Amino acid sequence: MSIFKFKDKKSKNIEVFKSKVTKEILDEMAENNDKKIIYVDKPFYNLEEKLTNYTLCDYPNKILFYKGLIVKELENKPTDYFLICTDKINIDEIKQIYSMLKIQDFRKLHIKLNNKCEYEIIFNGKDINLDIKDYDLNETLKLYDSLKSQGYNIKNINLSFCIVTDEKLLNGVNYYNYDYSKLDEINKNGTSIKVEYSSKSQNHIPYKNFRFMIDKITEYRNLVNNYGLSPLEKLMRAYDIMKEYKYKESDKIIDTYAPDKIVSEKNITCVGYSLMMNEILMGLENNIRVGNVDITSKHIEGKSEGHKRNIVRIDDDKYNIHGLYFLDVTWDSYDERFSQIYDDYHTLDLYKHFLIPFSEYEKVFPKDSKPISIFSNYIKDRINDDWSKDHLNEILAELKPDKEEKLLNKYRITFFNDIEKIKDKFKYVCASRLPYETLLNVIARVRVAEGYKYEELKEELLRASKTFGEFYSAPTVNIDEIIKQNLKDSHENENIDEDRGMKI
Repeated sequence: MSIFKFKDKKSKNIEVFKSKVTKEILDEMAENNDKKIIYVDKPFYNLEEKLTNYTLCDYPNKILFYKGLIVKELENKPTDYFLICTDKINIDEIKQIYSMLKIQDFRKLHIKLNNKCEYEIIFNGKDINLDIKDYDLNETLKLYDSLKSQGYNIKNINLSFCIVTDEKLLNGVNYYNYDYSKLDEINKNGTSIKVEYSSKSQNHIPYKNFRFMIDKITEYRNLVNNYGLSPLEKLMRAYDIMKEYKYKESDKIIDTYAPDKIVSEKNITCVGYSLMMNEILMGLENNIRVGNVDITSKHIEGKSEGHKRNIVRIDDDKYNIHGLYFLDVTWDSYDERFSQIYDDYHTLDLYKHFLIPFSEYEKVFPKDSKPISIFSNYIKDRINDDWSKDHLNEILAELKPDKEEKLLNKYRITFFNDIEKIKDKFKYVCASRLPYETLLNVIARVRVAEGYKYEELKEELLRASKTFGEFYSAPTVNIDEIIKQNLKDSHENENIDEDRGMKI
């Protein structure tokens, strides 16, 4: 950030520019023109997106510092609050800008860094409160160090990861990959820290609650990720972890769907199951893309009630599974009523609502509305309410192979940022249900990773096949052969969890 001195308007170094300001014009002026203060009578919008090494102040009219130029909109009026857009932060230099603009009361700064992240700094002498919206924890720590090195005492930090500014961020801010040791130390040394990690969290939560959630869900993520499982197997293991949570309501609705509350209080309903699947799988595997859909269900006494379930794109070369499917952990989760009816009941046996293709949605969820709103208008006009296999294949045949078009509306980046052509995307909607033998193989592989031996694995597969085999047209398979093959494969890879690890 460079600081320039204003000169009197009558100086020869001031010029009024009446055309639209562009980066090219500014570069030329900076190189060839000795008139260093440029007044413009037309507002300049989004110019900073094309610049580097700049500072932009909203004052409330814009003032741009760039390559030795000062570009100002006419009719600037003083204020005690203004925005600075820049690509690095130095409080002493910003104070010089305040002085240069004749602002006496230096109390609040609103800084937009690299046109993405936002910082609000509130001063009380040498004491500072920080409100930060930044997806990169490392940048936040750099700001903290910069302020500390300039003699400031940071009293409070409100940190939010809930920003969506470009396609990269639409895939989720993976806060599970950060090293929190320094932030732990900052909090321990007296700075009060609160964190907003999700639009579903309870605004800013105490740092200790956030860290407990990070540690607990990291345990789950390691159970999913550390045993050499394929994408489909990882998805099932995450599904199994969440099925172990018993459906339990709370007087405070947020306690049943905010992940930090779920892992500490163990209250959970449909929204919570769905969001917890997001947390466990966030950024864990490129071939698993998970989101949520809202529907209306009539399962309870014929009444229509809102419900949430997951939608997932899965690519697994091992099993040749490539499709867009629905998951409903809620309806496959532990239910105490069934444990009292069936002697051998266990929630791990339940996969009736696991990986349901569009063509079988109505069969598996006969009393639920279809989430047709997930589709872009281009597809919505074609698919209507008919999700039968024949109709989906008819649409697929009609789509032009070279046409670039959105398939889904709200999930266009998260689910299909790597596929341009609409025909290739729609193939995922036309996917079939997992073959029965494939499903049993996936269960066997996941159980072996959890430490199951031959006899208990056989008992598990027999019980599971009895539970959901009726939903498949050809349920006869050689279970002994499935067990032997998966035990052989796992021992060759030495990916077995002797501790089982299924603890919530």
